[in-house]
Amino acid sequence: TVTVADARVTDGAPGLPTNVSFATAVVPLFTARGCVACHAGGGAGKDLGGLTLSGPASQVYKELIDERPGIRVNPGKPEASLILTMPSRESPPDGHPNVTFTGPRDPDYLRLLVWIREGAKNN
Repeated sequence: TVTVADARVTDGAPGLPTNVSFATAVVPLFTARGCVACHAGGGAGKDLGGLTLSGPASQVYKELIDERPGIRVNPGKPEASLILTMPSRESPPDGHPNVTFTGPRDPDYLRLLVWIREGAKNN
């Protein structure tokens, strides 16, 4: 097994991104973090969670926004969105089989959070 990591150490809290694009910043993180491998075709995430993250950005957006309005993505309470809570470390743990985001300072967690706070636009 080989693990490759790219890390950057900075002082203080991480800066929040702005103007987060769904197509170019959000969708690619699902592939980079391994979400698509499980949430596609006959994957466990597709079968157990009913969520498909493969396909074009328009289809992924529909899955997140239209299939379960206010649940997978909750613009009124962004931190309560399942897209953030399920793959995050929690005590007690939820039913998600792995920890994708180690905490609320994770850069991809923050990218998703800001996208939701900015209105969860299909941009």
